[in-house]
Amino acid sequence: MSSLSGVRANPVLRVLFVLVVVLLTVLVFQVVQRQNGSTPEPTLPSAQLQAELVTAPTGAQPFSRDAYGPDGLLDRDQFVGHLFVQSGQAAERSNLDSEGFKYAAEVNWNAPDGTQAAVFLAQFAHSSGAKDFAASVAQATSQQQSPATPLFAVDGVPHAQRWTAGRLDHEGDVWQQAWLIDRNIVANVHYFTAGSPDTPGLTRLVTAQYARLQAATATASPMPTASPTTPTPLGGAKPASAGPADQARLQGDLVAPPSGSDPWPVDDQNGPVGVLTLPQFMKRFGADDAKARITDEQVDRGFQYAVRENWTDANDEQADLQLIQFAGTAGAQSFLLDCQASVKAEVGSADVYDVPDSGGATAYIHPELDDQGNRWTEAYLAVGNIAVELDSYTPTNIDRDSLTALLQQEYTKLMADPTVAAAAKAAPALPSADPS
Repeated sequence: MSSLSGVRANPVLRVLFVLVVVLLTVLVFQVVQRQNGSTPEPTLPSAQLQAELVTAPTGAQPFSRDAYGPDGLLDRDQFVGHLFVQSGQAAERSNLDSEGFKYAAEVNWNAPDGTQAAVFLAQFAHSSGAKDFAASVAQATSQQQSPATPLFAVDGVPHAQRWTAGRLDHEGDVWQQAWLIDRNIVANVHYFTAGSPDTPGLTRLVTAQYARLQAATATASPMPTASPTTPTPLGGAKPASAGPADQARLQGDLVAPPSGSDPWPVDDQNGPVGVLTLPQFMKRFGADDAKARITDEQVDRGFQYAVRENWTDANDEQADLQLIQFAGTAGAQSFLLDCQASVKAEVGSADVYDVPDSGGATAYIHPELDDQGNRWTEAYLAVGNIAVELDSYTPTNIDRDSLTALLQQEYTKLMADPTVAAAAKAAPALPSADPS
């Protein structure tokens, strides 16, 4: 008699056999579920998920940069709206549904040193969904951004990946991202720095967020103190030469003041002329609370030195002209884009015009008189790794002809300098507006 026949003849053995079959069936079902990633795993309540976010550095302020909205808890549609361009949002909503997305939490800030960050924690029902989301988004970011740039590991953080954009964004910043997975939670870190990437800063931020998730407590930890780093020009280009001979050469590229003009008096507000160090360059920025941030941003951009001259001509029209050299073209473009964004927010689009035959210079007319009763126009231009800044003051009407002629002459002189012309030829085009 077979063993199965013995089971069928014995009621007790028959019951035990049925129980074994049921248990085996349940175990097989659970294994299949785990392989398919469909088994729900413990999840953090939304309030605790938000508490697991790193906290902003001391003195930081929230920011709203493009689609990054106010921080807090996000449902699926809000999460998609913050992270993905509009043309791809429908597909991303479908992907998140299939991956078991539940909710997300966000914190963002503008730090006192000028860096900006947005950190997202996305809670999924199971770890396989978290892994699928992180892997697919990281790969798409690496391959679909222009130019395509590779993914790298994050030192000291298991299975984390980081990415650095290959060009400036439309605000003059370098965008970096990182993705890390802790069980069924994905941390997505966005980090922005002026003009050059800051991989050590990104790594500190990712490491702090990983430590928070590993600690699994409801008390958020402060960000670690940043350490000074020497920026590398975007793309790893060799920094421009900035010795005394280079400074003398660039000073010679300044347009000569008109005949009969007088230099401005040097005082605490105007600062010196000639070759300027960074502290001397910063003297023209009056607000002490902004000087530290602006100084840090120029360091990030690779500021090397500036040359400056100013004058008041026979018609009481004044000009203040500066050529600012950065280690690479990205620094000059970042300075240009940042200045343009700031002044455009003040004057509006009605008083903005392109200066013809000047290499792409743009002028911005302030609607109000300054404290001396003058009309003030700012103009900006980037030529290779040189940023050009011109401030023009006229006692009555705006003198567009004089400003145009001055910028055309300055652009011509810079392009006649072989060093500047070579950098200008190799410079990438300025970024356009961010896609929506």
